[in-house]
Amino acid sequence: MSHYLSIDEILQIAVQIEENGARFYAEAARTVKDSSAGETFFKLSEFEKEHKKYFLFLKDNLTQVERETTTYDPYGESMQYLADIANNAVSGFKSPDKMLKKPALNDIIKSSIDMEKESIVFYTGLRQIISDKSGKEKLEGTLEAQVWIGCKARRISIAFAM
Repeated sequence: MSHYLSIDEILQIAVQIEENGARFYAEAARTVKDSSAGETFFKLSEFEKEHKKYFLFLKDNLTQVERETTTYDPYGESMQYLADIANNAVSGFKSPDKMLKKPALNDIIKSSIDMEKESIVFYTGLRQIISDKSGKEKLEGTLEAQVWIGCKARRISIAFAM
């Protein structure tokens, strides 16, 4: 069965990425012993929640034209592929709980940087398959939000001298 992708579907995946990221950072905040790091992870969790709200806002305010599917997928595999990427990108190919079994601060920071890099790669790749009419500018906003939080994660690694 063939399928077409829309910015609506992609924004739903973005929402999932942000939910997973918020859960990861909230769990990291509870897990680390360093109170300063815990506070920083808590803030990152809150940023992820704000990004989720942003993506839900974008999704809720799509025009009918933007909601229309526009990217052809002749074998109907793209949505499953994108969903798998979304789930894997933000969990380092593991669930947040598994990632935090060994709560060494350096490991958590490395996982957070890897997670953000994967999210950025995911959104960057999507730019190639979204047509202008399906909301490429909205995808650009999504990518900018991920780059911003990725920079925050990198600053954490510097602050805690990884």
